[in-house]
Amino acid sequence: MTTTGKPRGRPKGCAKTGGRTVGSLDRQARTLVTSEVAGDILEVYRRLGGVDFLERWSRDNETAFINSCLSRLMPPAPKDDPDAVTNNTQINIHNMTDIEVAMRVAFALNKGLIAKRQLEANKDALL
Repeated sequence: MTTTGKPRGRPKGCAKTGGRTVGSLDRQARTLVTSEVAGDILEVYRRLGGVDFLERWSRDNETAFINSCLSRLMPPAPKDDPDAVTNNTQINIHNMTDIEVAMRVAFALNKGLIAKRQLEANKDALL
């Protein structure tokens, strides 16, 4: 059952949908077709003029060249530093007493004060 109370999946007696259809290509056949199409595209590229054709086209379509061609060859942008982890903890205060809420707020403020003091103490070393 789902959260709405309805049963999961398709009702009994209904035809299955999705999946591989009759007459579609299996994985091996798709691989053969894909490599054949790639070879055909490369042949057309050569007949159009190869590198000279690509240079002429890229001069006329600079944005498309950068977005469609060059961006696929560039390495991905570096990810954020994994050491600089941000902890976002969500606390449900509705089930807490006023004193428990005050203790959590005081803890967070104290942690921030300690971090500020450490930063001020190490300011000379950082500069």
